[in-house]
Amino acid sequence: MPLAIETYLGEVFEDVSWEGLVKQLRLTNFSQPENKAELMERVAWRIKQWKGEAIQFGSYEDFIRELARVRFLQIVTDEPKP
Repeated sequence: MPLAIETYLGEVFEDVSWEGLVKQLRLTNFSQPENKAELMERVAWRIKQWKGEAIQFGSYEDFIRELARVRFLQIVTDEPKP
């Protein structure tokens, strides 16, 4: 079952991996980040400016879960934990 997220703007993304979801977010980003790492840093900075909350991440899954925690997006479909 694919993962699915919905952004606060109502955009829905699906993929079979957390990395794939981050890649899709990168492709829709107006600032044209060079890579997924740059996207995550920029989004973390924006969240800090916008919501006053720092997000911590070490993996693509961590990043998506942190965005859900600060209500930037919602995880619609999640893969089961091992």
